[in-house]
Amino acid sequence: MRHCFFLHISLILFLLVNCLSSQAQTIIPFAKGVETKQEIPLSRIAASVKYIPLETTPDNLLDQGATHLKVAFAGKYLFVCDGHHIYQFTPEGKYIRKIGKRGQGPGEFQKHILAVVYDETKEHIIATDYLGGKAIVFSFEGKYLYDFKIKGQILAFLPPDGLYEYTGNYVFSKDRTGVDLIMMNDEGKKLKEFRFNYVEGKRYPSIFEDGLFYNYQGNVYYKNPFENQIFRIEGKKKVPAYELDLGTYAKYEKEDPSKIALDKKNGVGGVLPTEAGKKRFTFTNLFETDSYLYIRFYQQEEWRLGLYDKQAGKVLRVCSSKMGKDGFVDDLEGGTPFMPVRGNEKILINMIPAEYLLEKVNPSQAKGSLKKAMENLLEDDNPVLQVVTLK
Repeated sequence: MRHCFFLHISLILFLLVNCLSSQAQTIIPFAKGVETKQEIPLSRIAASVKYIPLETTPDNLLDQGATHLKVAFAGKYLFVCDGHHIYQFTPEGKYIRKIGKRGQGPGEFQKHILAVVYDETKEHIIATDYLGGKAIVFSFEGKYLYDFKIKGQILAFLPPDGLYEYTGNYVFSKDRTGVDLIMMNDEGKKLKEFRFNYVEGKRYPSIFEDGLFYNYQGNVYYKNPFENQIFRIEGKKKVPAYELDLGTYAKYEKEDPSKIALDKKNGVGGVLPTEAGKKRFTFTNLFETDSYLYIRFYQQEEWRLGLYDKQAGKVLRVCSSKMGKDGFVDDLEGGTPFMPVRGNEKILINMIPAEYLLEKVNPSQAKGSLKKAMENLLEDDNPVLQVVTLK
């Protein structure tokens, strides 16, 4: 009897320890890891790669000067947003229509579309008109349906839970303890809200960056630009999943990354990066699969790619020495380095300016879909998608 009692207690302790350990956050040695550069063939992560040229017409010339175009496969369509319009294509890149226009009427944007998400079940497009303080909902056929008021940007959607709105309002509050994340339904009704984790005595610099979201295994993951933690949303809680260890670079997180430069003589001005701003890690995209966490960031005025191997617990920086650019070496079709800008657990997407592709790739050495994509490609054409289906 006594033996059974101790066996029962041991079993409870074992389950409790395992439960707690499964919820403990993982420390990612990011700063130390990205000091190591390594060439990695695309075939290590990819089952296949497909190059898709986006049809170019006078009606759909994309603003390639945008920081990065927002692209997504949703339903039977491919959507691309350049901040001014939402362009709809077939999955093969054939142009269908342009959705949304500037204005102050129903279904119109005051200036920019800062974010867009897609509900594939209802076939709805939910776009953020930040200046107008509203989200505008269209059908997949481009028809305006309705809008609702918001305070920030809708940056994520996870069915059936709802939409996730990043407000950024805490940046302007005196004590920075305001709400930074709101979950709502597709009519704007607030379901949950999450407050910013203000740390007393910590200096918070003046930055205007978006929160980062991604979906993995049915959960929403979120990183606030002021925090080095990546949280998993569970019910009404933000549960720490990962912490990015920035090592000696952490000191730059406390300093302002930019400064205003004025030329009083000529009456012009602009915003320039500070030395701290050049050295700090500015995280721009996160994607997670069962094997890896892909971390896209900006540092020293260039885009870089970190790769965290979840099984090995190690980080490295993925580079192509031949092309002098970060990304996986395309050993499948001979294209340019692959650095994902959008994606999920099944596919990752990169967008390549046509001019850059023509400059870096010899058409005679291209294979498969890349060879076909380059046949009639011109320098001024819309970008070419580089779509990787993951193993």
